[in-house]
Amino acid sequence: FLDYIKAHGSPMDFFSWHSYTSIEKTKVFADYARRRLDEAGFTECETTCNEWNPEVNLRGTARHAALVTGMMLAMQDTPLDSAMFYDARYGTSIYGSMFNPLTAEPFPAYYSFMAFNELYRRQNQAEAVCDIPGVYVCAAKGEDCAVVIANTGADAAELNLTGIGDVKSAKIIAD
Repeated sequence: FLDYIKAHGSPMDFFSWHSYTSIEKTKVFADYARRRLDEAGFTECETTCNEWNPEVNLRGTARHAALVTGMMLAMQDTPLDSAMFYDARYGTSIYGSMFNPLTAEPFPAYYSFMAFNELYRRQNQAEAVCDIPGVYVCAAKGEDCAVVIANTGADAAELNLTGIGDVKSAKIIAD
């Protein structure tokens, strides 16, 4: 495909793809798409994962919320230009993962987006690293700081938070 459109001088504004698989595989897909586009000379072509939802069969559970949060945090450090969650509709859908269609109450994944919004509002990603497999972290700073951590593993993880400066307050919005 890339060779054909390159040979025919066709423009390519964006390249989009879907992922309903694991966080780690989605990161590989994002890196692969960017690498292949760059190799073909489409270095300005935007990449978007225009549908993603890890293990949607777990929707409505805390485990699914951890995976959704982990995916957002992990994608922050990939070459993706954008990513669209599928799906946030209210109503009956096997993919609808934000609201319980029977009660209209938010599913746990809803709070993943609230947590990520705390990072987004600050606009400036700060360095945050974690070497525990299955634990994802992202931090941001503005007038204040925010850190979001998602443990997608089956076991509890002991965390040692260092380098966070003078912490004036901490708020846990989900466990």
